[in-house]
Amino acid sequence: MRDTSGALVTVSGTDLSVATAWRAVDVWLESVRLNGGDYSEETASTYGYHVAKLRWYCERTGVPPTEWTQAHANAFVTFLRDLPGDCLCRKIETGKTRPGPDGAKQPVLRFAKAGEPGYTPFRTPPSAGSRDDILRCVRALFHHLHEDGVIRRNPLARIKTRKSRRINAERSLDLDLYAYVLDYLDTLPVGNENAARLRARDRFAFVALRELGLRASELVGVRMRDVYPLTDPKTARTYWILKIDEEHAKGSKGRDVPMTRAVFEELMAYRGAFGLPPVPEASEEYGLLLSVQTKPVAIGSRLVTEAKSRRYFRAWANITSRKSLYLIVKNRLDELATELERQGRGSEAVQLRDVSPHWLRHTFAKALILRGRDIRVVAESLGHASVTTTMAYTKQSALDQIREYGKGSDHDLAVRAVKSDDL
Repeated sequence: MRDTSGALVTVSGTDLSVATAWRAVDVWLESVRLNGGDYSEETASTYGYHVAKLRWYCERTGVPPTEWTQAHANAFVTFLRDLPGDCLCRKIETGKTRPGPDGAKQPVLRFAKAGEPGYTPFRTPPSAGSRDDILRCVRALFHHLHEDGVIRRNPLARIKTRKSRRINAERSLDLDLYAYVLDYLDTLPVGNENAARLRARDRFAFVALRELGLRASELVGVRMRDVYPLTDPKTARTYWILKIDEEHAKGSKGRDVPMTRAVFEELMAYRGAFGLPPVPEASEEYGLLLSVQTKPVAIGSRLVTEAKSRRYFRAWANITSRKSLYLIVKNRLDELATELERQGRGSEAVQLRDVSPHWLRHTFAKALILRGRDIRVVAESLGHASVTTTMAYTKQSALDQIREYGKGSDHDLAVRAVKSDDL
């Protein structure tokens, strides 16, 4: 085989050095990134996360992928299913505080980074769906290594996974709870400007996910300049549109999403909290989701390094990873769930702790279907390549069968009796 430089990799028998093995893995990841077609930059990044877990596991066990057997593959499956507690990434204090649900200051925590004590690539135990995703990626990687002659056989060839996850339309957020989330954010104490910025940004993130049906990767991938006006020639009305580019859309299916009034009003309020004009300009390179952290900025030949000065020049950093957005949503929901538990509303707290950013996408889709929107329009709004995927929200297959049976008077389908309370 050849490495990235084109030089022939020398093999002694069937053994390769560990460095060469991981170089071959990097070659595979790069091929995924350059493949195009159904792959996006986000897909390549996700594969990178999965490979990082494999590499960490290999370093933990001391067995490189070139030495794996079926037994090692089985052990990896067991490891993912029953992740040991000491394999979760440690949280460390940042030295900062923020107001908790009761107004008292609480330390701000972050996960340890690569190279820091307590770091692992596992922030939470992988769910069943996540385990399948990891194993599908790793199996494809070993298949590539086998095809290129790096390994003699694919140790994961016999490892079975479920088919790619189907949409679970039941995983959506009750609209009353969604409204309660926004009310909770409104009542949070704001002790300083950064707290006010975070509250405005997080409220916008919740509303954007719910009102636009975006994937987390799409929301963190767009920039302020991707908000643009579009005039309908039939009505002469101008609407605000959010452009999702192919690079960040699943399956490279970019699209233009009309913004609701609720989203645009939240955007203007959120921008105001960060000291920006209410309406984005076409030249703005800010990410749509901003961090209260700042980035280096040059004024003429002078590099501004003081954080206070950077904030003055609005040199805001961006939220660029879906993991960061996931944590923003989960941390806010966890705060609210704790408050609900204090109020004796345990069942609602349990629901909130299950919610992820993707649940808000499902909430959006179900709302459109219930309003009777055309299935093709809903599919376009969600960025689905096929309306078949969107039909998961409609129970259309069951309805088609019911209507076919209903053509005759002798059908024996069970029909729910109408109660007087329903009238």
